[in-house]
Amino acid sequence: MQIQIIDIRNIKAPTLLGSTELENPYGLGFSANNSNIMYICDGYGGLKGFDISTDLENPELVLHNQNIMARDVISTDNNILIVLGMNGIHQFDNTDPLNLIQKSIINI
Repeated sequence: MQIQIIDIRNIKAPTLLGSTELENPYGLGFSANNSNIMYICDGYGGLKGFDISTDLENPELVLHNQNIMARDVISTDNNILIVLGMNGIHQFDNTDPLNLIQKSIINI
């Protein structure tokens, strides 16, 4: 499985720019603090953060938390990142989008 980067500037002729292999992708979101950081929930592969600022066609993996079986992610304007995992809901301080600090977890 993979995430595909598609140029839709011409909606009638979308162009595949690049792709990145993933294990088990689900949701994605962008950091509210840095729109160049894209978080991807890769299921059993964990939560991954990619920097798209340098090369949109080849996003750079800059964060990988393998301890969360991530399914969905929500980034809020008040420096909170919420990750829905298969084992619980995780809340992180997202002040530094590459160094997440876990604030709480609700086990489910």
